[in-house]
Amino acid sequence: MAPSSRLKSFFISYEWQIVTIAALAAFGLGYAGFISVVKPEDLRAYLRCVTLTAHLFVLESNLGPREGLSWSLVIAQVLAPAVFGYAAVKAALAIFREELRTLCVPFWKDHVVICGLGQKGSRLVREYRRQGIRVVGIEADRECLGVAACNRQGGVSLVGNAANQAMLQRAGALRARQVIAVSGDDGANLEVGLELMRLSSTAAAHRRIGCFLHVSDTILLPLVQAHALLRDPHDFLDVRLFNTSQLAARLLFERHPLDYQPTTPGSGFTRVHLIVLGFGAVGESVALQAARVGVLATAGKTRISVVDNQAPARESAFLRKYPAFREVADLEFRRLDLRSADFVPQVQAWSSNTDELATVVVSVQDNSLALSTALPLSSALQDTGVPIRVRLDRLHGLAALLADGGGAQGAPITPFGMLDITCTPSVLEGKDVDFMARAFHEFYLEERRRTLQPGIADPVLVDWHKLDPGLQDSNRQLADHLRVKLRAVGCFAAPRGSGDGLPFEGFEPKEIELLSQMEHRRWVVERLLAGWRFAPGPRNLGTRTSPHLVEWQDLALEVKEQDAAAIRAIPHVLERIGQVVRREHPRI
Repeated sequence: MAPSSRLKSFFISYEWQIVTIAALAAFGLGYAGFISVVKPEDLRAYLRCVTLTAHLFVLESNLGPREGLSWSLVIAQVLAPAVFGYAAVKAALAIFREELRTLCVPFWKDHVVICGLGQKGSRLVREYRRQGIRVVGIEADRECLGVAACNRQGGVSLVGNAANQAMLQRAGALRARQVIAVSGDDGANLEVGLELMRLSSTAAAHRRIGCFLHVSDTILLPLVQAHALLRDPHDFLDVRLFNTSQLAARLLFERHPLDYQPTTPGSGFTRVHLIVLGFGAVGESVALQAARVGVLATAGKTRISVVDNQAPARESAFLRKYPAFREVADLEFRRLDLRSADFVPQVQAWSSNTDELATVVVSVQDNSLALSTALPLSSALQDTGVPIRVRLDRLHGLAALLADGGGAQGAPITPFGMLDITCTPSVLEGKDVDFMARAFHEFYLEERRRTLQPGIADPVLVDWHKLDPGLQDSNRQLADHLRVKLRAVGCFAAPRGSGDGLPFEGFEPKEIELLSQMEHRRWVVERLLAGWRFAPGPRNLGTRTSPHLVEWQDLALEVKEQDAAAIRAIPHVLERIGQVVRREHPRI
């Protein structure tokens, strides 16, 4: 650190101690100076010296003739008003800081606007402020605790309706890097996106704005994603819908994969088995993500078993939303009460299948119930090695102890889904996943343009920001599955320059063939869950039909080559995020 930086840091840390010492020094020097000039002989004269010294701080010494002034008095005459002026300016800024900053907000740029200062919004404010990024929060409820918290953390809070163009202008939304709507009302969040789109159509944005809209309703989310309602025709907004339950599931299997042991042919495992206890929003998201990333080299369907005290109703509602789910995974529901011990023998029986690699996920909403479900399971499964993942909204007490390894006497318990982890800028923005998804799309464009016959149109041959949002998410799911593919051939991703593992010199032909088949099966699962169906003829984005939703052996050679091109692109895609492929073992 440079000397000037160290000095600045020291002054900021001890600012008021330094100001107090300077004030005392100015008073002492001034008093000594006046004593030498006035030469007091009684108490009244000494008191007059005190008064004259105090007047130095407001430039009113009333000294009269300046002859014979001592150096101490001259220094005090400069130091005292300087200290007073500095303190006065700091006090004024403290009193009027919020008003002054609010007036400056419309002129800010590259800040973040957060609409809704509840739990999610407040956490995002805190995280962005920790990164030194300026934040404007908009909250309709003046009494919301997040308003005061935003101000304390150095943000600016505005009280009003975020889905209002005048309010968005006050927040400087068109000059922001991101606008994030995380209120508890899905309709209000979507309306923020619509109003921002209308605003951007009448005034040029400072830059392309990331617009993140939280939608908690898992039925509404895919419907809006498929609709053209939030596609900005002027290309000023990059609109993305998100759901914290889905983010929690995505992060869970990224950090704790279903294939935590080798699942290659000959490993003894034919498939993964996910056991979900509690099937609310998080449970649904976990099941969906498991079906997407559970496509392994063994070619066995992912098995998903669900325990819930409302199992029939949960099953019916889930299959109405995802009617093709049983085509891509083996799904079963059992009606059991998690508040009793009846579910433990059933989970033990499911976990005893030696040809399935099991994972238990406890996804109930209540923290206490989650822990009271996980603890007896930990004891019951301690000899199986089956991991237990527990959804918690925060870490405290016993939950924090388990996270630190306090459950080491039984099967391992790992918490997930805490808002402090899932509701953060890095997870929300998903920059690494986005970089990889964009890179996969760019490699697809290169390959497709090279092989496409003249005169044949392909609606996918567009730049990333013009790509259909559903197809953007398809590329993100391809990026999610990248590490599953690497593990299938004994490889892993490591930071560039890392000495871990062995050098990677490219995939062998048989590895490309295996991973291409995995990619096709993954793509079929993803398309079917998104509502696509097989139909001969060209792919149709409007009707969601494709001629390629077939088994690998029935797939056209041209499409097989596209899958192989995606596999060969993996090392180049990882380079975009500063990583390389390494091998775990030498080639045989």
